[in-house]
Amino acid sequence: MPRLKTFLGGGNMAKAMLEGLAKKETLAGYLVIEKDEQKRKTLETLGVETRPEWQNKTEAVFCILAVKPQDAKTLLPTLSLPPDSILCSLAAGLSVATIEALLPKKATVMRAMPNLAAAVGHAVTGLFAPLKTPANVKEEVESLFAAFGQAFWLADEKMLHAVTAMTGSGPGYLFYVMDIMAQTAKKMGFTEEANAMIHELFLGAALMAKNGNFSELATAVSSKGGTTEAALSFLEEKGLPTLLENAIFRAYERSQALDSLS
Repeated sequence: MPRLKTFLGGGNMAKAMLEGLAKKETLAGYLVIEKDEQKRKTLETLGVETRPEWQNKTEAVFCILAVKPQDAKTLLPTLSLPPDSILCSLAAGLSVATIEALLPKKATVMRAMPNLAAAVGHAVTGLFAPLKTPANVKEEVESLFAAFGQAFWLADEKMLHAVTAMTGSGPGYLFYVMDIMAQTAKKMGFTEEANAMIHELFLGAALMAKNGNFSELATAVSSKGGTTEAALSFLEEKGLPTLLENAIFRAYERSQALDSLS
């Protein structure tokens, strides 16, 4: 019998994943445990069953831990999971060893770091499983995350810090830049069309970059003595490459710090 897929937490990441899944399948085999009534009502519009509290099961379940790390430390000791259950954690900074120690009963524990693009079927998800994890269990977990984007396995759990900093947080960096560009367009005289312009700009650039070399594409846009060269030269002079690299490493270091706190 298939394991009941249960989201422990119905926040932004769980919602994004369920929105992505709903585009591929019905959510009849899913359950969300979420205390917030408004969040439950929102999720129920996707066709998923919700409940305010966890109730211990007798049959194996596939749990997706989608709560904040501090909440996970309170929740995990209360979970009495049936034999052969899977627990896949999305919580940044909680290692497999920490999660296993917090659970009152043994379960197959793994970790995943998706991003909010799951909602539109374009998430990037890093996955980690201990060496002892059965191949069929890894396949079951991978199939879930591959349903709303690209999923790949990491050999070293510590690489999840890099995934968190690069692609987990990545949409936030891009939205930030998009907002700056849209605000600049408005200063140049555009009004309500500014956001649509920037959206289409990023979409077109992403499609071109899918099978291209990023640096070569940037050079191709930059005519010698032209407008793009003037802008990119200014960004280089002001140290944007180093600034952006340092910002991403700041996120990386924060993820490591959360790990040490666990």
